[in-house]
Amino acid sequence: MRQPSLLDSFHFVSRGRCSRALKRSVHAFIGFAAGLLVGGASPYTLLCGIAGFLGGWFPDYDLRFRHRKLLHNVFMLVLSSYIVFYLVQEAFRRLRIGFPGEAPLYIALAFFSGWALHILLDATTKRGTYLLWPLYGKPLRIPIFRSSSFAANFVGIGLGMLLLAIWLSQNNPLEKLAVING
Repeated sequence: MRQPSLLDSFHFVSRGRCSRALKRSVHAFIGFAAGLLVGGASPYTLLCGIAGFLGGWFPDYDLRFRHRKLLHNVFMLVLSSYIVFYLVQEAFRRLRIGFPGEAPLYIALAFFSGWALHILLDATTKRGTYLLWPLYGKPLRIPIFRSSSFAANFVGIGLGMLLLAIWLSQNNPLEKLAVING
């Protein structure tokens, strides 16, 4: 009996059931990295990263109902980002959290960036995204990848790593830890 090779496991990832989970986690990782970039060196950077993660993850909740239409359009992007802004602002006000006044805006922008990158990356697949649905019923397609392809996931991870590297080059978190500890 032949031993499975590393390429066989890539084949499983790109063709099997875990490809959706991998793709969704890639979207979330890119959103997290984009959220960190939005937060910069502020005290709410981690909240921005979490908001970007959620923005990258959330659009795939329409997988079973009008996928890439219901949550992959500009209208839901703007509406959901406004809702996040309002909820964060209310939570900060009610909990009397002492973040600066612009924190809810940055957190909503991080959520927006994660969601927007999700839509743009899905537009690079053969299925595309319905960017202006329900007003315009044709998808935006830049057919570079298949949704479940290893290449799409690899490029997505590379984009997330690039965004993370940019954030790290601008904000050295280890330097801040050294100041706190010593």
